[in-house]
Amino acid sequence: FYVCRKCGAAEVIRPGAIYNENNVKPLQYVNRPYTYRPSFTCNHDPEKVYLGHTFATDLVVFEFRLDSRNINTEYSGLWIRSAAQTLAEAFKLSASRVLDIEFTDINAGFRIHKSNYDVYVDIYLYDSLSSGAGYSATLLDAKDDLTDAVYDLLSSCNCDSACYSC
Repeated sequence: FYVCRKCGAAEVIRPGAIYNENNVKPLQYVNRPYTYRPSFTCNHDPEKVYLGHTFATDLVVFEFRLDSRNINTEYSGLWIRSAAQTLAEAFKLSASRVLDIEFTDINAGFRIHKSNYDVYVDIYLYDSLSSGAGYSATLLDAKDDLTDAVYDLLSSCNCDSACYSC
């Protein structure tokens, strides 16, 4: 990120962005974030800042292959992302039920990647506690119970869109 330490304005450093070409400067088109001092004007003195965090924990990944010869995977936008998010949330809820743990003790997410003919959706589950509590590692041994619970959860709901039941 480029961040101005004077006023707090920030912007993402875009890959391939060339600054100082055509007199474009970092934060040039970013207004200062606070307006409580209207007389203060900031010319921005941008500084590169790297934000990150290492979170060591247990993780399990379930990979699903979508065959592009049978499913329209050309548009990897809304429908695949929505389906993957739904599946990740169903895995999270089902995992908490299968392991009899709090819903907040485990987290889930998804990743979409491609090969020549196929699109893959990876659903990953990880312990929310740093260093892990071993919950996600246990899910690999309980994968049959987990996938059955996910199937039961998703097939028992008749919602058309976002739903608090499933």
